[in-house]
Amino acid sequence: MVAVYFALPGLRIRLQQDRHSSTGSFKMMAIHSNHFKGEVIDMEGVKKFCLFLMVLLPLSLGQKNVFGGNAMEISSAAFKDGEKIPIQYVMPGAGGKNISIPLAWKDVPAGTKSFCLSIVDPHPVAQNWVHWLVINIPAQVTSIEEGASRKRMPKGSTELKNSFGEIGYGGPQPPQGTGDHPYVVTLYALNVEKFDLAASTSLSAFKKATEGKVIGSATITGKYGR
Repeated sequence: MVAVYFALPGLRIRLQQDRHSSTGSFKMMAIHSNHFKGEVIDMEGVKKFCLFLMVLLPLSLGQKNVFGGNAMEISSAAFKDGEKIPIQYVMPGAGGKNISIPLAWKDVPAGTKSFCLSIVDPHPVAQNWVHWLVINIPAQVTSIEEGASRKRMPKGSTELKNSFGEIGYGGPQPPQGTGDHPYVVTLYALNVEKFDLAASTSLSAFKKATEGKVIGSATITGKYGR
């Protein structure tokens, strides 16, 4: 069981995980107030703050959310989270075949109307090199098959340019001697069916376009170095 305490001026708040709950949710156990002359405490604001924490804490602990259901998850049949990406998925310049990786996801948030996807290398040498950007993936889709880029993508989805300057997937090709690079795959669940972006849209513009539309996300990271 997890109990979390927060100390605010004149207040002590205790949130405790409900051991009888199957969702790992938190409940407000107590709010202790020490009133001093002239002190005004916005209790309504405190309660709203606590409700916010009750939603945030289970997610930060990797547990089910307080509304029921699991947080969205993404996985790949090609590699496990944190493990090395197999050679066939890397660029020819690094000895591979540039086959786009297979992906699958589950526990989609209620209200999802579409998905978008990114694969980015945040290594200091790569500086957020984009390996794949996909938008307008229909809400009913739960996977992208191996080698789908530019060939068998879900109907309605749109691939944008990667940092190699090509439409679609571009596998790992880290500079030699720079160690393992992390390739962060992020799936975003959106509350809109589609949005229009130019093929040459940058990563920053891609992220800006999703602002206010994301209702859930999931990530998996593969590694590759040479």
